[in-house]
Order: sequence, then C-alpha cells, then structure tokens
Amino acid sequence: MEEIKKENNTMETASPKVTDTESEGITADITEDTENHEKGHEEEKNSEADHEKDSKENGETNHTINSKKDNKEDIEKDHEKNSTTDSKQDGETSHEENDETEERLPEIHLPDPTSGYENDISVLCISQQGESHIKNNLPCQDRSGFRWVNKQIVIASIADGVGSCQLSDYGAETAVKSSLDFLEEFLKVEMNQPGFVFDTPSRMKMGLSDAMQYAFDSVEKRAEELEVLSYSLQSTLTLAVYDGTTLYFAHAGDDGIVALDKDGIYAMVTARIKGEEASSVFPLQSKQWTYGKVNNTVGFVMATDGVLDAFVRPESENNRVYYRFIEPVFYTSQTDAESAKSNCNDWDEYLKTETYRNAVTDDITFVGVVNQKAIQKSQKPVFDDEAWNKQTAEYEKKRRNALYPSQNKKSPSKKNPVDKKAEKRKEGEPRRSSNDHEIRRMSDPGNHPRQSSNYNTNYHANYNANYNERKFNYNEKRFNYNENREMIVNGVKQTFAGVVDISVGLKGAVTEMSGEILSTVEVLSEQTAERIRQSRMQKNQQKLNTDKLDTNKSNTNK
Repeated sequence: MEEIKKENNTMETASPKVTDTESEGITADITEDTENHEKGHEEEKNSEADHEKDSKENGETNHTINSKKDNKEDIEKDHEKNSTTDSKQDGETSHEENDETEERLPEIHLPDPTSGYENDISVLCISQQGESHIKNNLPCQDRSGFRWVNKQIVIASIADGVGSCQLSDYGAETAVKSSLDFLEEFLKVEMNQPGFVFDTPSRMKMGLSDAMQYAFDSVEKRAEELEVLSYSLQSTLTLAVYDGTTLYFAHAGDDGIVALDKDGIYAMVTARIKGEEASSVFPLQSKQWTYGKVNNTVGFVMATDGVLDAFVRPESENNRVYYRFIEPVFYTSQTDAESAKSNCNDWDEYLKTETYRNAVTDDITFVGVVNQKAIQKSQKPVFDDEAWNKQTAEYEKKRRNALYPSQNKKSPSKKNPVDKKAEKRKEGEPRRSSNDHEIRRMSDPGNHPRQSSNYNTNYHANYNANYNERKFNYNEKRFNYNENREMIVNGVKQTFAGVVDISVGLKGAVTEMSGEILSTVEVLSEQTAERIRQSRMQKNQQKLNTDKLDTNKSNTNK
C-alpha cells in the first residue's frame, strides 16, 4: 500500500482557560437556599391569609395564631435539616458540583446507527455505549458521523472522549460535528472552482489542517458556553475524505484507520499517538496532528481504541491486522441504500452480542466505507489463520519472558544416581535388599567366609601379597618420580647456566660499547675544547688590532 505523505503539526498547545468552579458551586448553594426560604415565606403568607379568612368567618383567631407558629417551627426544622445535611457532605463538594454542572448542561443523545450509498460507495457508521460505561453509569464518550459532498465525496469523522475528563462526551460530539461542518463547506467551495482536482495533496492537507483547528476552536468555545474548563471536554479526533480511489486523513489520538488497496494489501495507515503510559493519549487539544494520503484505496474502516485494539495488535507486534474481523465489511455485497442499511443493522446487532461485549468492554465506534465496484475488480486479500496463531504464540512467549524473567531459567535436571551394584547385577537377577547378606549368614553360618577355618590364613596371605605388590608399585613410582625430578633439575640448571653465559656476554658487550662511547666522547670533548680555545685567541687578536688602530689614529690627529 503506497502511503504518500504523513506529517506532524508542531503548533504549540493552547493553555486552558481556568474558571473558579468552587465559587460557582457556593453561589449555586446560596441561590438554592434563598429560593427555599422565599418559598417558605410564600407558603407562610398563604397559610396566614387562609387562616385569617377562616377566623373572620368562624371567630377562631387562636387557631390562626397556633397554625402560624406551627408553620414557623416546620420551616425552622427544615432549615436545620438542610444545614445538617450540608455539613455531612462537606467532603463531597466535587460530587455536588458535578451534579450541579449536569443540571445546567443541555442534554445530548447518542445518535442511532446510520448508513448510506452514493456513487457506488457504501457507508456504515455505528457508535454504542460500552459495557463498562453501562455498569458504572457513565455516558457513551464516543461519537461518529459521515456526510456526502455533492454525492461524490464522502467525509467521515470519529472521536473518543478522554476517560478522565468529566464532559468528554460533549467534547467528542462538538469535535465530530464541527469538523464535518468545516470539511463540507471547504469541499463545496473547492469543487465549484474551475479545474478542480481531488487528488491535490497540498490543498487537501490545508483543508484537513483547518478542519482540525476549527474543531479545536469549537470545543474551546463550547467549554466557554457551558462555563467549564476546556480540559473537561478533551477527546481524540480522526477525519477521512474519500472519493472512491484516494483516501486523505487527519489524525489525533489512539483511534485508527485500516485501509485496503486494489492489490489486496491491508494495513493500519495511522499511528497510535499515545504517551509513555499505556492508558495515556495525546488528544485533539495536544495539537500533535498527523496527515496522510493512501492511493488506490478500495475500502477502509475507522474505529476508536476499544474496537481497534481488538483486531489490530500493538506496535510491539508491528500493528498486525486480524483480517477475519473486517472481511465482512469489504465483501458483503451492497448495491443500494437498502442493502447498505441492512448491512449496517447486522453489524449493529453483532456489536451488541454478549460474545463481542465480553471481549470489548469500552465504548464502541466502527465506520466502514467501501467502493463496491472497485473492490469486485481488486485482488482479494490472503490471510493465513495458522500463521497468525503461530505468530501470536511467539509474541505471547516473548511477552511472558519479558514480564517474568525468573520463570524462564530452567531448573537443572537431577539425574538419578548411578547404581553401580545394579550395573554389575546380571539381567534377570532379583534386586537384593541391604539385609539379604545378614539373613543368609544367619540361616547358613557355614557359608559365610568368616566362619571358614581357613579364613584367617587366606586373608593374611592375600593381604601380605597385596602389600608387597603395593609397596613395589609405590617404590617404582617413587623411583620414577626421583628420576624425572633429577632430569628436570638438570634441565633447569643447564638453562640457568645458559642464561648466565648470555648475561656475561651481554655485560662484556655493554662494557665494550660503553668504553668506545666514552672514548668517542673524550675525543669530541677535546676537539670542542680546542675549537673554543682557538676562537678565544682569534677574538683577543682582533681586539688587539682594533686597539692598535685606534692609537695610531689618535697620534695622527695630534
């Protein structure tokens, strides 16, 4: 797959605007208490008016006074109860602020699955709340959407709200909608220009970059409207623009795009932009945006990290793609809008099955775009399940060895000690226990060697013969040792004598050379002294001549 261009945007990250959320919460509490008191006074006035009216009719003024006192006491009790409840919840101010924030926020709803079919291009777009979010009563933080531009070009956008940000679902929805709005207007203007060519990388990169910036600004503006920190609206964002042949994309975060070309080659064309920690990510607000172009594309899928990580292995495994999962997207025949809708509903039901949700618990977003005519003419991909399983086992082994290095050391195998008696034992002969010999001796004392009358004689004779033989062997070995020792000593002496001769020779040579050097030095010194003496005599003679000339000149002048 030919990937023409990927670039990083190095613009600086804007600092979030800070608002005093604690003071807002306190103001809200005071306002709420004031409203409760005003309601209480209104109820008190109404009750007084009713009772005065009754007292005028029936003359029961005492009953009116008592009812007034009762109402005041009830109001005071309610106020004390509210103040006691507030004092118990001093450690839960953040929870109260969250509730108050949710009360003043407009409601947003997760859109239903959508599909479309134009210009031989089929589209399915699905976002679902994950099981972990359902269990923890959290909203779906994923958003997705697509649009047609002049029924020729499809634009798609997906976003995944950062889990640690309270209102990231608002940020994801704003990012998706605003980016689609900008791209739609940008492409309409471009397509109306004379000589418009879709495959113009410089113009498309400019449009995608401006769309990312517009989405960034829109999220900041939405945070100001909601009176919250922009940090709480952070999300990822991935955009795609496709005309049936060429795919352009912009990307921020750990979502991804997997593309299939006409030669049957499929791969993830984006990169997971994550931090050092496994759960960290660089969202849209980090402005670490990348762009790319893929030629000869017959189809592609987009997915947020929950779905993506289930069929695309991590970077440590070279982003291997499990093609069996996305194969139905590409090779399910779709010829019109109805068949595209049916295919979308099938995928929506599959992603809701218990089997899939046991494997993927995060929010689910999945978008599939296919050129139905082009894919029929393209080469079908080849996927080897056996090779995939083998590679998976190898990577798993490497991962296990890296995590648990102490378990990789093989314990030395303890071999059974050799039973020398067993080696000597004849085949078929039963193994004897340690007390068999004693049992035989007790049962038949005459057979035991120590019970024989000739035992002592034979024993001593054998011992003496063996002793003499051992002594002879010892003396022979000692003689051989002494002989060898004498030879070694003689060799050492001869070597030492040779070394002494060499040293004496060297000493003589050195002495002779030193004598010659000394004589040479003496000759040179004598020659040098003679030269110095002659030089001094010449200088003295020159001085005498000079003095003599000076004397003659003085006499002449006189």
